[in-house]
Amino acid sequence: MKKSLIAAVSCFVVGVVGLTCTLPMAAQEGVSLYNDVVSNLEENLQKQDLPQEITSLRVIHLTDYGYGKRFIEVRQSPDAQIHLYTADGDTAQVTTEGQSAVIRLQEQETLEGQQLHFSREGLLNLLREEMRSHHTIIIEVPKTVSITSGSQDGVYFDVGGGVEFVNFAQIREYGYLPTEEETLKNQYEEQQVQLEMLQQELQQSQMENELLKEQLMQQEYAADDEQQTTAEESIATEGISVAPSDILQLERQMEKDRETFQKYAMSKESYLTALWDNSQKITAYREKQLLDAGRDDLLPLMEELEANLYQYNEVDAELLSSQHDFQDGTITQQQYNSVVQAYEQLLKELDEEIDQLKAKLAEEGYNVGKINVDDEGELAERYHVMNIPTLIIFKNGEEKERMVGVQSKDLLESKLKALA
Repeated sequence: MKKSLIAAVSCFVVGVVGLTCTLPMAAQEGVSLYNDVVSNLEENLQKQDLPQEITSLRVIHLTDYGYGKRFIEVRQSPDAQIHLYTADGDTAQVTTEGQSAVIRLQEQETLEGQQLHFSREGLLNLLREEMRSHHTIIIEVPKTVSITSGSQDGVYFDVGGGVEFVNFAQIREYGYLPTEEETLKNQYEEQQVQLEMLQQELQQSQMENELLKEQLMQQEYAADDEQQTTAEESIATEGISVAPSDILQLERQMEKDRETFQKYAMSKESYLTALWDNSQKITAYREKQLLDAGRDDLLPLMEELEANLYQYNEVDAELLSSQHDFQDGTITQQQYNSVVQAYEQLLKELDEEIDQLKAKLAEEGYNVGKINVDDEGELAERYHVMNIPTLIIFKNGEEKERMVGVQSKDLLESKLKALA
């Protein structure tokens, strides 16, 4: 900064001299003036040594005519004392009390307002004054000293590389000893910058996560399509007869899948795909049962029932997904409440329709249902259900057969045929 100011003044001098001489002469004269001043710059500094026991130093700049803060160059002291170097025109009053010292800098009257004579000596005085006004005062400090000047003292310390003293880190960062409020403000601003950077990183991570999620969904869709095709083929090539255990097994699998999805252990897309596959299989099995029994007249009712059951399970999946979103913070409490209210109303309507369809099928001699002993304890006790799964075969409202545990398909078929 010092050299740039000197160069600026030198250019001004060259410009003034150029009014009365040629450009080469003006340039040569400007360089000569610059060298004359710079060569004697530090030689003319006045040195003051402070007592060796000083460990706390405060510097105050008393001039208040608008030139701003006074720059002070801080160097490492070659010994255990503080050394002060000031230029001509600066008065430094040093007062000490115990281990503390205060340096009050007072600038003398400048050339401002005085008549300028365009002579070599006059230009030299102008250049010296400019350099003196902006020249950095030098203070050499030992490592045991603390600098206590604040922002209100009108000074700015330029701590050189490798220079160390008690609070050199703060002085180097601020140029003075900051107050607690300034420190907190600076920390707050730094944290705000860090927060903005973290937010940008978070946004970037979210974008990358969304991209990965989309790629994963595409892969899952492709895999699900393949699984669905395989499932449809397997349904089409199913055996001649269907046992009730086949349907019970699929229903238990659907319950397990729901529990897995509810625990975040299965993606929504995978759960819906599995739900669709199992629903299609159950529909095919029930239709096969009706066809085997010669009750193809009940196929429309059965298809409508299975469609409603699938829609019910699909809405239930959306409700569970909304719970996930709320727990993850993706949606607000108000949004979640609105979704729950809408879904629960739809589930209630579907449940009523399902009950009506089941009742119609029951009137025609085809009962569709299963009992969860955890929810129907009284009913389980009435029929003495002690273990699960328990399969009870009724005919004309009377229990004809009871089987505990998973039974083979052949055994179930033989039991049903025997009771037909």
